Amino acid sequence: MENSNRTILVTGATGHQGGAVAHHLLKRNKFNVRALVRNKRKPAAQTLMSFLSTAQTAQAAYLYWGSTAVRTASVKVCFDFAHDTLRNLNFQNIRRSQNEVAGSSGGSYAAITCVATSSRATAVVMVVGDNGSETARVRDSLRNKIAGITRFD
Repeated sequence: MENSNRTILVTGATGHQGGAVAHHLLKRNKFNVRALVRNKRKPAAQTLMSFLSTAQTAQAAYLYWGSTAVRTASVKVCFDFAHDTLRNLNFQNIRRSQNEVAGSSGGSYAAITCVATSSRATAVVMVVGDNGSETARVRDSLRNKIAGITRFD
């Protein structure tokens, strides 16, 4: 059975088990392999990236996340801030659900969720994109913008 149109995501690809799975699948050359790593600077990640770069169908996706305190104790207001941040930074296709606000800008896709304790809310910003430095820049921009919003009721 030919599987060249199937894509497999390997999580923990720099670990013992995940790394073995990723290398095995790449050697078989029958799958599009995507590898998820926490730290692309680790030697194991560098080795994996060099191996992926020799594969014909290799692509990279970078995932960055961060959290920031928000100037409210309300989850609802935090989601309002998240929506306003995406809109003000010209994100497209913005959607809001019960659990997140998400949208896209250029080659990046961002999702923001909010959690709260009794004294404050925290926004968790996740951005995925095909350019590592641009993806990190988008994450930082979103995080800084949402942290700087003040609402007067």
